[in-house]
Amino acid sequence: MKRKLVVSLFGLSLVLGLLAACGSGSSSGADQSTAETTSQSTTESASTTTDSSTSLDLSDMQQIGEDGYGYVYVPSDWIKFHDIATGGAGYQYADPYTYNVVTLYSYTAEDLGVTAIDSDAVEQAANSYAYNIEQQGTFDNLTGAMVEIGGYEAYQVYGTLKSDGKILCAWIFKTEKSDKVYLVSLEGDKETFSKVLPVIEETWTETK
Repeated sequence: MKRKLVVSLFGLSLVLGLLAACGSGSSSGADQSTAETTSQSTTESASTTTDSSTSLDLSDMQQIGEDGYGYVYVPSDWIKFHDIATGGAGYQYADPYTYNVVTLYSYTAEDLGVTAIDSDAVEQAANSYAYNIEQQGTFDNLTGAMVEIGGYEAYQVYGTLKSDGKILCAWIFKTEKSDKVYLVSLEGDKETFSKVLPVIEETWTETK
């Protein structure tokens, strides 16, 4: 089974400490109780514990992506999309209604104000992303986890939009040889998450 350890983000400014504890597998009884409650309410669709021995059906999928952002499979009817609200940053594909969206993005050392892309840089990017999401005040049940995507360990941040229950899940990570921190996010409804999220975690690659 793929490893997925969950902790509640009691304060997004403390996300690094919480995710570090999550990664080490240590948590208090209170943390475990909160994680279980949050998992039931938020991760019904976002939970991605998947048996790696099970082959994914990609017959109705297409590979999308771009050098510098990575590549991943999404449903074949999804189309290239630019979110005007975010200035079209990154590389995006969406369903025909543009409700369910996957975004591929990356940060360089210059973007992060660091000298090297290392584990500290990944933590910084994850902390910044989580804090910005929390500051928006539009999400409930914001939660953090350590998971894997494309075989790489990643910080995960997810939650549900207060207005309509739309789910957001983001992975922040680096590869062994990358000169950037990668960000992959999926936004959408529960049905889409059930189908697309495991595919993203299993098929992301740095090159085509």
